[in-house]
Order: sequence, then C-alpha cells, then structure tokens
Amino acid sequence: MKQWTAPGAWMVFVIILSVGPTGPEVSAFWPYFVHFLEYAILGVLLYRAIVYTWNMVLMRASLYAITTAFLFGAAMETVQLPLSHRGFGVDDMVTNLVGAMFGLTVYRLLLSRGHDE
Repeated sequence: MKQWTAPGAWMVFVIILSVGPTGPEVSAFWPYFVHFLEYAILGVLLYRAIVYTWNMVLMRASLYAITTAFLFGAAMETVQLPLSHRGFGVDDMVTNLVGAMFGLTVYRLLLSRGHDE
C-alpha cells in the first residue's frame, strides 16, 4: 500500500489548498494554471498507484486515474460551496479534468520514449 502514499499526500495538499484562503492572484489565468498543475500531478500519481496495485492494462488504469481525479476535483468544488471565500466552479472542474488528462498523457509519452531506446 506504500504506492498510495504519494497520491494520498498530494490529495491532502490539494484539500488544504482548496479550503484555505486564496492568495494574491498573479493574473486572471493564475487559478486555472494552479488547478491544471495540481490535477496533472494527481493524475500521474493515481495512475502509478493503480498500475502498481492492480497490475491492470495501462489504458484502463489511465481511465480509472482520470475518473478518480475528476471525481476528487468535483468533490473539492462541492466542499467549496458553503465557504464564503471560495466558490463552486464548473470551469475549475473542466480545468482539473484537462490537467489530469494532460499530465497522464505526457507521463505515458515519456515512459514510452524511455522503452524505445
């Protein structure tokens, strides 16, 4: 179960960022970049844990990782609903999903390049 330590720790980090006060915004794009990056990393960490835990086909592991990241992001947005300093955003959920997909795509491409040599 040690392969779940990294995604679990990262999820705790994302929860802390999701419920805490927002910092100064560098630009209007900044919150989307943060969401994108958080979930790109989460997608990869979940994928690795799923592959090592259940030794499943890589495409299925990818779908599970992306789905899990998306559902976690949706849960975080729902948690933010009652918070006065936060808000629910479908745009954030889409950014989370795209980030998880992108992170996993880049990770899988880098892995496949390493195996071709």
